[in-house]
Amino acid sequence: MSNTIIHLKHNEIDKQKWNNTIAKSVNCMPYALSWWLDIVSPKWEALIYNDYHAVMPLPKKKKFGISYLIQPYLTQQLGIFSISEMGKTIQQQFIKAIPYKSYTLKCNYANNHVKGKQVVNSVLHLNNTYNNILSNYSTNTKRNISKFSSQLTFNTIGAQQFINQVKQWNTQTPRSYITPDILNYLTLLANAAQENNASLFLAANYNNNIVATVMCVVYGKRVVYLFPQSNDVGLKTKAMFYIVDKIIQQYAETDMFLDFEGSQIETIQRFYSGFGAIIQPYYIISRLRPQCIVNLIHK
Repeated sequence: MSNTIIHLKHNEIDKQKWNNTIAKSVNCMPYALSWWLDIVSPKWEALIYNDYHAVMPLPKKKKFGISYLIQPYLTQQLGIFSISEMGKTIQQQFIKAIPYKSYTLKCNYANNHVKGKQVVNSVLHLNNTYNNILSNYSTNTKRNISKFSSQLTFNTIGAQQFINQVKQWNTQTPRSYITPDILNYLTLLANAAQENNASLFLAANYNNNIVATVMCVVYGKRVVYLFPQSNDVGLKTKAMFYIVDKIIQQYAETDMFLDFEGSQIETIQRFYSGFGAIIQPYYIISRLRPQCIVNLIHK
């Protein structure tokens, strides 16, 4: 057993050991599971410490002969994951051990010694009764839930129905952030999450028509609020307020966290905080990413 941090290529990674580490890690997040990484970064590599006691995925890409690391689509936080709490020294050793000169990576909330730019995320601990959590909702949030709740219904749907709904709405009203690449990754992730029993696809209905959907990834102590979508009727009826309230009802009095994934957009951040969510920052680290290189590899 070595205390040296070693670099493994993709085909050298023991994925059973890897997933066992992620499952047992103090900062467990679904983004670091091998099946997730295989979809969003098929050639990912890894840094391994002390026989998988701590690990760090390296989402590698190569273009025009340039190897670099870049945060994958639909993957908010990666960085270092460890079975025990990580001190400053080991976190900084991992960053120094990154074998590529050019990278931009988003390190998870527990990587607080990586000397990165702090970015906002919002989480809500659900370890209280629903009524107690409800008491911390903002007045505006309570109003938006009650205004149309008698006209909305709530149900679970499958991965394929979720994807079909996203495609339908994107065709009717194109949303600039849903590129073909993102839609492809979302489809693969939705199906893989369902196959790995880590998914929850939810819908709100108005007049028997689906007006809002969200994919939640349920893993460890996290319910990750991933890819919410509403059509015009869903926006008008405040259906996403209704869905989030139902999620909170479902997981209240557990040790789970509702992870909203945060946003730099003030109105979206206000939506999260309206449910009593608190800020849990994560960190962006970047090295040798001049704009000329970024422009070249993203053409």
